[in-house]
Parts: sequence; C-alpha cells; structure tokens
Amino acid sequence: MWHYHFVSELNLIESHLDAGDDVTLLSCDGCLLSCEPNPSHLLPHCARCIGIRQHGQELLSAKVRTKPLIHADFSHLKLPSEFRNITTVEDLKNCKVDDFDIGWAVFSSFVDRAGTEFPSLVENKTLVERLFLDSLRVYRTACAYLSEEKYDKVYIFNGRYAAARPWLRACASRGVTYVTHEKSSALDRIFLYENGIPHTTVGWPERMRDFWERHGNDSGVLKQAEDFFEERPKGFLTGWYSFTDKQRSDQMPTDWDPGRKNVVIYSSTSREFAGIKDLVATSLFESQIAAYSLIVKQASRRDPNLRFYLRIHPNSTEDKFRWWESFDEDTRRLLTIIPPESEISSYTLLFNSDVVVTPFSSIGIEATYWGKPSIVTDKPYYCGIDAVYEPASGDEIVELLAKDIPPKPRVNALKYSAFLRCSGFLLRQSNPLNYYTIDFKGDILEARREVREWLARCEARPAADTPRNWIRDLGDAREFRRLWSECDGWFAACDRKLPDVRSK
Repeated sequence: MWHYHFVSELNLIESHLDAGDDVTLLSCDGCLLSCEPNPSHLLPHCARCIGIRQHGQELLSAKVRTKPLIHADFSHLKLPSEFRNITTVEDLKNCKVDDFDIGWAVFSSFVDRAGTEFPSLVENKTLVERLFLDSLRVYRTACAYLSEEKYDKVYIFNGRYAAARPWLRACASRGVTYVTHEKSSALDRIFLYENGIPHTTVGWPERMRDFWERHGNDSGVLKQAEDFFEERPKGFLTGWYSFTDKQRSDQMPTDWDPGRKNVVIYSSTSREFAGIKDLVATSLFESQIAAYSLIVKQASRRDPNLRFYLRIHPNSTEDKFRWWESFDEDTRRLLTIIPPESEISSYTLLFNSDVVVTPFSSIGIEATYWGKPSIVTDKPYYCGIDAVYEPASGDEIVELLAKDIPPKPRVNALKYSAFLRCSGFLLRQSNPLNYYTIDFKGDILEARREVREWLARCEARPAADTPRNWIRDLGDAREFRRLWSECDGWFAACDRKLPDVRSK
C-alpha cells in the first residue's frame, strides 16, 4: 500500500485503540509478487515499505497484533487448474475460485498496470500470473484468518485490487462487516464505505442531502463548498496532481464559432471503472466511442446548428489505446477532438460552452456551479440531488440537446462540494501538507537511516539482470539481514500460527 493510505489506516487504528478495541494489522513482508506501488517487486521498494510500516507502528499508542498478509502455509500455492483454461480477457473475467470472482480482481489491477482497458494477455502473461497467485494466496489466507477468530470489522483499502478484493469477498461470504477506505477531496479526511466500495454511488444522494440540511447554513462549510469550485479554474492543486497546469486559458479550438450552439463533451478515464464493471453497472452505453457517436450524429440531425467538441481527459495522455482515434468518418466530421496533451484550457471551453456532457468527470457538476446546463451519460457521485440532467437513454440525451435547457440550481452543486470537503472520517493524528506528504503524529514515515543509506549504496551500482539480483553476494545479504534484525526483522512481528481449519 502507498504510505499515504497507510497513514489513513494508522489513524483508523488509533481511533480503535482509543476506544479500547483489539486491533490486528495485516502486514506485507515482501510476499506479494506484484503490488500497486511496486509492480516489479523491486527489493528497495519492499525494504522501504516495511520500514515505513515499522515506523508507523512504533508511533501507535499501544502495540497491535500483526499477521502476515499471505501466510507461510499459502505462500507457495501454484496456479490452479482454473487458470489453465484462460486464453482471453473474457475467460479471465469469468474465472472463479470457490465463490471468489478472482478473475475480476486480477483484471482490475491488470488494466492499471497495462495502461489500457483492453490489455493483451499474451504480452502480459507473467504479470497476470503474478497477480493471480497474489490474489489466490491472499484469499486463502483471509478465509483461514476469518475461520480462526472473530473479527467485528475489517478495513480494506479501496477494495478493487487483486490483493484487496479477496478480503472483501471473504468477509461478505462469512457475514463479517468490512469497510473500504479511500481519500476524499479534503486533505485531512477520508471516506469510509461500510460493506461497499468507493466506486458505488448507492446512498450518496441521501448522505449529501442530510449533510446539507445539518450544515448548509454554516459559513465555514459554505466557504469550503464554494472554494471547491473557485479554486479549480485558478490552477490550485485540489487533488493528487493538477490536470490543467499545462493548459493555457488564452487558447480555444480554431474552428470555434460563438454563433453556434456549442456542446463540449468531457471524456473520462475509464481504466479504473473497467475493472469493476461487474460491481458498478451504470453506463447507458457500451463504451465512450458508442456514446459520443450516437449523441453527435443524432443530435446534429435534430439541430444542424449544434457543434460538438470532445475534450479528452488529460489523464489519458499515457493511454496505450487511444480510443478517441477510432471514430468513424461521419462522426469525426461533426466532432472536434481535443487530445489529452492539448494546451487548450478545459475551463475556457467550459466558460464559453452552451451545454456540457460527461460520463463521470467532476467538470459536470462544476458546469452547474458556473451556470451551464450539464448532462451526464453515467451515474457519477453527484447524481440524485438535481444538480445535473440525468437522462435514462441516448434518445433522451438527444432530446435535451435539441432544446434550450436551463442550468440546474447552483445550490445543488454546493450540496455535493460541501459533502466532499467537510464530511468523512477526520485524520486527527495527521496534518497533511498535500496528498503525498502526510505525517502521523508529527512524523513523516520512513525506513531507518541505516537502511536507506545501505539501499542507496546498492541502487547506485550498475543495473543487474533481475530486480533482486543487485544484492550481489553473501556480504550484502548478511548486511541486509543484520539491518532488518535491528529493526525487529522482516518476520519477527508476525504471528505465523494458523488453525487447522482450511478453506476448501
């Protein structure tokens, strides 16, 4: 896990320790073959990650029990027979082990690593095998732990990844409450989803309305809600990184005609949601290509004065499959495509547009705040509060575009931003500087100095043939073990006993 998400968990642990609860922490000792922060399983990253975890544990107000993420009894499991039958991505998605939809768990991580929602199994054979083994081993371990003792609540980061969904499924099948956690739009808060994942919008409308009824008259909350919208066009860093810092506000498409009715479509990056389509089925269309082709062609026939501009999300710059280059000639004639690397400002487009269309992008709700009619083709988090138009079909989208529709009430956009900025679990033990730099009880977590210096010396050498072979001789290995022994060891803190009960 990334260290900033681990700090979220340390805050959760501390809250339970304060309440007098017993806490068990699952720790990775480098057992995963390919994790999200360290996909190539590089030893320096493993060592630093373990050091960060140990540093964080030392700062807790009481000792917590630690157990390995993958128990030794399952660390050498081989690929099961189900895996041998996988020859296509669809085979992978349909693969199950017991009642665990392991194929979707693997695919969710796979699309991230491959950089496209249409990855090749042949080109990524080793990666898929590693993800499959990780997911299987974590699942078997989770089943064993849940059989061994009673847990009242299990916290899981995000819930969609190959090493996370196993716990989600193991808990659900045994009736154990699980809570997924993810960052919110406030630096010092996270969102918690009981028996759910961050990607589902179930319950959001009720929670947003309830929060607004209780806090909408609070001047501080209102200020935060307005800042959410006011900061973004000014280039403030409001998330992990800025998607618009390289854009220029003085640039517009060369064919922009203010005399026409200009519809700006803002695409979404779809890799993350491609990996959870089995859990969150919301889209009106099979793909963004299908959506925009239908909308542009049919709406243009209804009203020839319409002109469409497709702003590809800047986060798609590194996508290996540039789906927006696959439109047919008829669609391209009616649609100006603004590629992700373009310097044309997303906000200048917004302020000059007549109507905005998007699947998920936050600019859909931002359009409402800035007085623009906004139509969504999917079910983003800001649905259900009358802040955007939510058509039930492609034909309804075309009907809306053929009319002169007014923007939705601005106050409804504030209900969403107030909820994002001011609700959620407060990280009381942290004072974040930004999304990446977050302390725990005043300390920025890091491996011990001796370990960092030793790793730096090793990494300075010429590259080795394989990721782990840069520890060249027994002298290196002995030094490595000595350093980690002084830091309580890779394994010393883990309880490796396992009950006789085994999952099938």
